[in-house]
Amino acid sequence: MPSEPSNRLQIRSYPIVLWIIGGIFIAIGLYLLGAQESIWAGAICLIIGLLLALVLGSITTILVDKDTGIFTLRNRSIFRNMVKEYFINEITSIEIEQNRSDDGGATYRVAIITKNGESIPFHSYYTSGYRGKERQAQKLRDFLGLTRAMTPDPALGTPTISALQPAQEGTTSDVHWRLERSTTGTTETTHWFSDAFQFSAGFLLIVQIPKASKLFSSAKVPGVVSRFLYEQIVKIYGFSPEATPGLENATPLEPADPRLEPFFSTLTNDPHSARQAMNPWVILPLVGWAEAHPIKAVQDSGNYGQLVVLFSPQGTHLVCLGALSEEQVKELTSLGVELIKAQGG
Repeated sequence: MPSEPSNRLQIRSYPIVLWIIGGIFIAIGLYLLGAQESIWAGAICLIIGLLLALVLGSITTILVDKDTGIFTLRNRSIFRNMVKEYFINEITSIEIEQNRSDDGGATYRVAIITKNGESIPFHSYYTSGYRGKERQAQKLRDFLGLTRAMTPDPALGTPTISALQPAQEGTTSDVHWRLERSTTGTTETTHWFSDAFQFSAGFLLIVQIPKASKLFSSAKVPGVVSRFLYEQIVKIYGFSPEATPGLENATPLEPADPRLEPFFSTLTNDPHSARQAMNPWVILPLVGWAEAHPIKAVQDSGNYGQLVVLFSPQGTHLVCLGALSEEQVKELTSLGVELIKAQGG
């Protein structure tokens, strides 16, 4: 017998804001690349725009069917159609999780809370608009007969529930590390971390870029544009304000090492300490990685995505866009350990 309408609830949401912002970045990137005056900035803008519009910008469809007892979460983008299903009787609450920035601003996301306390966010990223998300969550609660377990106050805030769930730990060459995975729209992000080396002076961010022509080495990006681009990268990859202290005053590391410049861009709030950290034993493995795993606007399935390295006060982060196989995890770990050993860790 067909399901009665009262036993099924479907909610569909469109990432209009992400599409608009992504479109703006793509337009700026194409303009800068066409002008051939700021190719570095153009490439970064294009990558950010494609990431926002085509990866993060997925259409979310929620289907709750009481007859089957299944809660279906579907995220669909131009690249992938990801479907996850959960038993309704395992869901205890629908909550609004909150993330607060160091300037006091707050962003939100909707998440399922299961009986074992696991948080399953509809997206790993946070966006503004508390009321709209609360309306969506309340509609689901009412349909499922659930109550709110916690109430984030947009004015006061509540502790953030991390999108990253511990997936794997290990020790390689006396370096203890942790690997975590999260879902960003329809794409998995792999986050490798070790506290064996801490950049106590502040932070050093190293971002892989597409290998381009020799104009990459000479193109200079206006300071305001450069800082804005880096701030978006920090947000997209989920680095906390504590991991990037002094971000508002950070600058690219100049002069750039000629071996590294075609493959990576850098940002730091302490140029002196960053120059010491960027020794040959750091540069060579990074260049080797970029040559073996160049990034493209659209990555083929099974390939590495963009690599981002962050030396922070808490430790060393290596973040790679994409779901990695066990062999790829070993390769990422080998790189992380090598970068830490290069600092005397």
